[in-house]
Amino acid sequence: MKKALVTVALLIQTMAVFAATTTIKQTNVNWNSTSSWNQGRLPQTGDTVIVPTGQAVILSNAVYSNKPKLYIKVSGTISFQPSGKLDLGNNSVVEVTTGGSIITSGTGSERIYIGGVLKYKGQADGTITGFALANSSSGSSGSGAGSGFITQILDIILKDFNAVRKNNSVNITWSTLSETETDYFEIQSSTDRNDWSTINKINAGNYSTGNYYSINDSRVLSTNTYYRLKMVNKTGSITYSEISLIRYNGIISKMSVYPNPATDYIYITLNQNANNGTIRLSSFEGKTVINKNISNSSGIVKLETQNLPKGIYVVEVKDANNNIETNKVIIN
Repeated sequence: MKKALVTVALLIQTMAVFAATTTIKQTNVNWNSTSSWNQGRLPQTGDTVIVPTGQAVILSNAVYSNKPKLYIKVSGTISFQPSGKLDLGNNSVVEVTTGGSIITSGTGSERIYIGGVLKYKGQADGTITGFALANSSSGSSGSGAGSGFITQILDIILKDFNAVRKNNSVNITWSTLSETETDYFEIQSSTDRNDWSTINKINAGNYSTGNYYSINDSRVLSTNTYYRLKMVNKTGSITYSEISLIRYNGIISKMSVYPNPATDYIYITLNQNANNGTIRLSSFEGKTVINKNISNSSGIVKLETQNLPKGIYVVEVKDANNNIETNKVIIN
């Protein structure tokens, strides 16, 4: 298994703010059954998935086709059966804590992928016991048993990094799962992804169980702006988060969605640049439920939502110049 002193475990970007904790309800249940989970649904993008100590969840088939981004914490057991497969999105994390395990029936069809990279193959990797962690930065299966996992407890594990425009500023947030040897964070911005400048510096809290951070960038943006997080270890080692983009266009400065959460309707406020554009409301899984043309808008568009299932939805506004802005809304 691969060892590392500092590795960044990236998870969910903007959608992380809506993340839920999903836990199996009892032992020896099948992952692919909605009745196995406390949320009454399968784990979905943005979820933290918990397999508690002393309990087991069974994987006997390919669960996902849409590659969700999940943080899976295994304190109990994931038990693979032939053809069991977890095909996860980029920046997902599978953490096996001390006392937890991933076990196999020994076939080559039992697999875990993260971002298309094979991290676990039952026939080759056998039983994985904690502490072990697979993410976008860990190795791949095939270079020795457990080579897709990191086995040394990490100095810093970054759960998520997000930059979201709110009114006339950009709210930058990040959270860690562990940061015991981290010295400080720098928030950096760029207009071309090449030249970066530091806009703020925050000392790390050095919490073994992680911490949450938030700052605002109140500068007036006149072009697309990229953000990233620079993490500096006490030894001087440096790692970076993934990059988050805030687009500059005429919609952003005026667009808002309310009420949020909503029940029977939502209002979307726009400026006149959105005229002759479109509004699309889609489910969290990407299915379009409302598609509406914008023509001679007074600046406020109403969408009826009373017949929609409860859940998280994405509002996408596209103007006549194909500028796009999105926002999330919860329908209760």
